[in-house]
Amino acid sequence: MSVIVGDGLAGLSHRKVAAAADVPLGSITYHFASLDDLAEEAFDLYVTRCSDHFERALAATRSSNELPRVLAAEVAAYLASGDQLTLAYELYLGSVRNQRLRRLMNRWLRNSRGSLSRYLDEATARVVDALIEGLLLHTLLEDEPMETAELESAFRRLLEKSV
Repeated sequence: MSVIVGDGLAGLSHRKVAAAADVPLGSITYHFASLDDLAEEAFDLYVTRCSDHFERALAATRSSNELPRVLAAEVAAYLASGDQLTLAYELYLGSVRNQRLRRLMNRWLRNSRGSLSRYLDEATARVVDALIEGLLLHTLLEDEPMETAELESAFRRLLEKSV
């Protein structure tokens, strides 16, 4: 994943991954015949990790009143993550033209909405998920990301009638 973070999905190569992993090039090409195979495997691991983390965070939430605070803390941590944020947008961009990556992206979206559905109806979970994704994009583009308190306030306003 470090190669994708450093060089972008467009800069991914078997040679760069082999060098980053300190393994022979033949080992990488043996296990990953194409760059699409390599990208899919890397992003599959990433999506699984992110989905599992989000699920655990929401599963530990004690009540729907606590949800805005938990969401704000999770989003704030993700916004500050640097490499994780970069990987997310490499996956988003790659998903535009690559069906295999789009399937992974859709799995991630379904997982997020599924985690949110502990507390929210399907339509509200979809809106909250879209807000989270939009916040991630804005953080990549803005000089000053939203603070945790601002995030919590935004989630509270959005959810005040839903939870």
